[in-house]
Formats: sequence, structure tokens, C-alpha cells
Amino acid sequence: MHYPLLPALTEAQRRARPDVHHPLARRHPHSGRVALYLGRWACDVDGLPADEGRALIAELQEFAQQPRFIYRHQWRVGDAILWDNRCTQHRATGFDDEAHIRTMYRTTLEGELPIMAEAPVEAAV
Repeated sequence: MHYPLLPALTEAQRRARPDVHHPLARRHPHSGRVALYLGRWACDVDGLPADEGRALIAELQEFAQQPRFIYRHQWRVGDAILWDNRCTQHRATGFDDEAHIRTMYRTTLEGELPIMAEAPVEAAV
């Protein structure tokens, strides 16, 4: 999956939305499992030159998008989906809103501060 480049932000927009720094690999506070924490907005890696950081992010994004890691829900009447943003990347897919009615509710729970995974990180395959 590749996402289109977004138009550049104005200076006022950049000031209103400062960069946010997150660990690339996070340890879940309850299960202890390690998950990549990156999405389409990830852009740089602290401590790496820009080109190396962006190459690493591209490689990790490609890794995370392998079919073995993807769940695509086949919707049925009455379905509800919940996910944990601490260990899940999610993205909307096309929806025929002419043929179907979709009702969506969103709630966000307050959670713990991210726990950076410490080396070595073993892939759960």
C-alpha cells in the first residue's frame, strides 16, 4: 500500500501541529508483546540521517503490510469491530454508501504512556 503525498503544510499549520515523537517498537503494557508503531505519517527516525531513517521506515511499513499480518473484515449486519491502536495499524477501505447505510461511533480510551521495546526484539511470526 502506498499513500499519496499530501500537500505541504503552511507555517501556521506546522506550528499548530508540532511533530510528535514515538518509539518505532512498543511493548504492550499488558501482554508484553512487541509491535511496530508506525503508520503512513511516520517520516523520520531520531538519531539517523534523514535518508537512512526514511529508508528504514519504508522497509518497516512494507514488512508490516505483508498479507500474513492483514485482517480484512467481511461485514455482516450487527458486526462491531474494536481494535487496540497500540498494536494495530488500520485503514478504511472503499464503501458503497449508495447501497448500504453505515453507522460509526468512535471512542478513545485514555491509556498508559508508550513503553519503548528494548533490544533484542523478536518478531512474532
